[in-house]
Amino acid sequence: MLFDQDHHYVPRFYLRKWASLSDGKVHYSRWINGRFVCSRISPGSTAYERNLYSLENVPSEERQAIETFFSTKIDNPASIVLNKILQEGVDNLSREERVDWVRFLLSLGYRGPNWIQRAREEGRESLEKLLVESQADYESLRGPDDPLTLVEFCKASSPGTLPNVGIVALSEWVYCTKEIPLILKMHWWISDVSGEDIDLFTSNHPCIYTRGLGDHQCLISLPLSPSVVFFAANNPKNKNKILRLSKRKLMRRVHESMVDQKDVNMIYSSSERHSKFLKNYFKKPKN
Repeated sequence: MLFDQDHHYVPRFYLRKWASLSDGKVHYSRWINGRFVCSRISPGSTAYERNLYSLENVPSEERQAIETFFSTKIDNPASIVLNKILQEGVDNLSREERVDWVRFLLSLGYRGPNWIQRAREEGRESLEKLLVESQADYESLRGPDDPLTLVEFCKASSPGTLPNVGIVALSEWVYCTKEIPLILKMHWWISDVSGEDIDLFTSNHPCIYTRGLGDHQCLISLPLSPSVVFFAANNPKNKNKILRLSKRKLMRRVHESMVDQKDVNMIYSSSERHSKFLKNYFKKPKN
């Protein structure tokens, strides 16, 4: 179809940090039909879905508004911040750069296919419920040629509203949610785990949260490359505990937390050195 697009819910700029200089590809592990399969794939050929964020029942020039939002407002600024973190750490980030980074962290948790489908469904259901509750007011204003219900009126007068309200609301939430200050005030740092015979891997759901943001024990982690992982913690004692871990123990904890997430079904790494670990800990999806 005209104007169809592949929408990446794990940005290509992020996955490229695991790409080999020789072929530009990452090592890719997943379960297929009950078999554990590994291969090599380019960052642009994975972690996407056709028209994932496309708006429905709108003019063609408006269909990709949400994809454009993620690209220009979330991913482009985050790619700059990511490179700065890898080169300089987190202490030299400006407030604007920290806000850009928080928006990126939040987006990673909600832009995958399952969450997008949920946002579409719940948005439609919530608005339809509100319209039904407002039926009496509509009756007092309805003209002789108007549809019988406010829901029908909404579908006729603005056909894109009901199918799109949830995903539009989600994108607005990511950009200006009240949770942004909660992450801004957390303790931020990065850990370099280079020098070991294994390295960090990432996934289709790479940002890990332990407990809710308001919880004193909340810890956020995100692998940034095969050798660097980002952390944010509410409790400074958790930072000290992590800093005391050996590199190998730290990587194992990050990896175990990564594969333990129920939405994780794809693992990306710089090599196949994790195959044995993944076969033991990367759970086969339930039928």
